[in-house]
Amino acid sequence: MSGKVANELIDETLKQIQETLGVHTQYHLETKERLGFLEQQYASISRRVERRLDLVETWTSLRQAFSGRPTSYP
Repeated sequence: MSGKVANELIDETLKQIQETLGVHTQYHLETKERLGFLEQQYASISRRVERRLDLVETWTSLRQAFSGRPTSYP
């Protein structure tokens, strides 16, 4: 195999590696973007659940205060 042919094979291989790396880099960036979106959604749901729990606790406390006895749930 001549040096020119070997260099052409090396160049072609390097080009293919660069293309593959470009595709993987793009996929990685898209995955990170999606993960960020999911994290935002989780945070939003978590805040809503916390607010609901606070409302339930407030309601339970008010119910206990007005009934004069503790409220128990199964």
